[in-house]
Amino acid sequence: MKTNRLNRLFVAALVGLAALATSPLQAAEPLPSWNDTAPKMALIEFVEKVTQEGSSDFVPPEQRIATFDNDGTLWVEYPMYTQALFAFDRIKKLAPEHPEWKTTQPFKALLEGDMKTVGDSGMKGLMEIVMASHSGMTAEEFEKEATDWLDTTRQTKFDRLYTELIYQPQVELLEYAMAGDGLRMGLFVHHTDAEREYAYDRKSHVGTLDKALDQADAKGWTIVDMKRDWKTIFPAK
Repeated sequence: MKTNRLNRLFVAALVGLAALATSPLQAAEPLPSWNDTAPKMALIEFVEKVTQEGSSDFVPPEQRIATFDNDGTLWVEYPMYTQALFAFDRIKKLAPEHPEWKTTQPFKALLEGDMKTVGDSGMKGLMEIVMASHSGMTAEEFEKEATDWLDTTRQTKFDRLYTELIYQPQVELLEYAMAGDGLRMGLFVHHTDAEREYAYDRKSHVGTLDKALDQADAKGWTIVDMKRDWKTIFPAK
């Protein structure tokens, strides 16, 4: 799913909301949606090191690179990846043109709302759904389908458009933080807030975190506890 055209469209929309600043220290109050906990302090300390001319850790602006994961890091991924939900809706829309789907898995299960069977079909079943939902149209037609879906489809728990379910603290981080050659900082978002977003961990069916949490500890990454460290999850309506 990370390489399909819809995902690239989503990433472009997200990055367009927050251009990377070449002088992050100009912000009057860095990361205002973050609580004053260890991850925020570590981020600010890191950025100050790599942007302070004369510092042994200084990185010239043209060498600074910031890399971000997408699902679960920049926007909501639970209870199902947004890209997959788009594909599911496309199958339902196209179903009248494909009567054979009524008796063919995983389409039959999807049309009947049997998500357990869809899940049991694994990556093979998901790829069959993606191929059927994404094919048979030009790039321009696909972009229109994806844009129309994003403009009209609301996430059920929050009753908001998916494009509104980007993480406000991460928008601020995109604007503020730049990492470069030499000194590096790793940051990992741990979803712990069932009330304001979702809480899931090592045994989740999406965004499985077992290896990531182990790697974070082993490699000294900063772990952001969403409930503890973020004042705000999503941008204000």
